[in-house]
Order: sequence, then structure tokens, then C-alpha cells
Amino acid sequence: MSIYNPIKNIVFLTQEEAVAAAHSLHFGDLKNDLIGVSSVEISDTPEASRDTEEDIYFSSETDDAFYSYTIEKHEITFILKVYRTKKHGMISAAKRGDFDAFIKNFDKRIKMIEFSLSTAIIHDNWEIVEYLIDNYELKNKAIWLAIRYDRLEIVQHLLLRGVNLTSNWLAYCMYSNSFNVVKELLGIQKFHLKYSSDELKTSWFFREVRKDTPVAKYVKEILLK
Repeated sequence: MSIYNPIKNIVFLTQEEAVAAAHSLHFGDLKNDLIGVSSVEISDTPEASRDTEEDIYFSSETDDAFYSYTIEKHEITFILKVYRTKKHGMISAAKRGDFDAFIKNFDKRIKMIEFSLSTAIIHDNWEIVEYLIDNYELKNKAIWLAIRYDRLEIVQHLLLRGVNLTSNWLAYCMYSNSFNVVKELLGIQKFHLKYSSDELKTSWFFREVRKDTPVAKYVKEILLK
């Protein structure tokens, strides 16, 4: 279950109508995001049956809450999904990278711990990420989130800590448009050589590599050498 509370789920006939509706909610200024809450639940195989390439994402915040917006493209409709999570001192500290305030406001509920992990990763606050993976079973979730948000330094720290990449890491880099991470793992560290081609080239991999994105093009260039 997502830590975000779903508050809107509205169907539109055009993407423009859905975008206009998102802006009309007045939950703070909307900012473009790379990926949405519909993909927050990370597992070793977060492969979705629906192609998300044409989905668009926004985020915003008010004085008391964070909001995330996903506009999903379906066959003949567009669905606006809006999620909200109330602000908390622990989360705000994870965003700022204020370790003392983070500990002072620490909330042991798993949903708050996981949200603080994703917040610290998004904002490149390794000290907080380090504390969380040292004290909770979050190493695998941390590596997926770091790939998802293209946080190369966090990925590098986690690999030095012995966190392993599952065979779906390359598909997930393409799915998340994580160009900095894929250049490091594929182009420099050659992690793909540690896996058999069958392990890496799953149906999810083939779906992502067919896309006309810079990340997919780079992957094809490297693998064809």
C-alpha cells in the first residue's frame, strides 16, 4: 500500500483536460516529475502490464502536505490520480538533510520510515539514507529508489555497502529514464557482464529497449558493441 492517500481519481477524454484539472485543484504550484506515485511500490520485479511511456507526472506541496499527480494514458481515456501525504517533522528533515532534526522527529511507523527513505534519496541526503539502511531492512528498496530517481551517488554508496542489483536493474533504468545511473552501471562498471543475457533480457527489458528514449538508445549502443 502506498504511503500516499489517494484523494482524486478522475477520467477525462483528453490529456489537456486532465492537466487543466490538476492545476485547478490549487494544491500548490505544480512541478514536472519524472515518475509518479502509481509506480512508488517497488519490488524486485516492478514490471507493469500497461505501457507508461506516455504518462505524465507532477508534484506540489502546501504548508501541510505533499501531493503527487499521475495522468495515465489508457486506450481511449486519461485518468488523473492525485495522492496526498501530510507533512511531518521527520519527512521535512529528510528533505533538508538535517540529521539531528530527523532523529528528534523520528516516527517508527514503517510507512513513515519508507517515505523518509525515498525523500532522503530524492534530495541526495546520504547520511539519512545510511542511518535507515543500517537500522532497517531497506537496502533493496533503497537501491530501487536510487535508480528510480537517477541518484548516482546514492547508488554508488549502496553498491560499496554490498547491496546487490537484481537482474531487472537494466530494464528499470530504462523504465525510469535514469541516464546517469545506466551510464555508470552499464558503460563504466560493465555490470551487465555479471549476468547471463537470459537474466537481463526479460520481456520487460525488451519492452523498454524498444522505446525511442536516450536511455534505451544508449543501452542498445552499449549492448551491440
